[in-house]
Amino acid sequence: MDDALLTTEEACNYLKISKYTLYEYVKRKEIPAFKFGRRWKFSKSTLEKWVDEKMQESKISVKK
Repeated sequence: MDDALLTTEEACNYLKISKYTLYEYVKRKEIPAFKFGRRWKFSKSTLEKWVDEKMQESKISVKK
């Protein structure tokens, strides 16, 4: 597991989403993030867990 901190750009690249989408998730508190100074940071390992949870939720809702 990688405990690196990602910048906004790196998190967007990792998740393959736009900055606008990432900021919307942050604003709605749907994605784990924190402010480090004036910039948002994202823990890669936490994002990996978040993605896994979203994939599991998606599988469950498809089965219903």
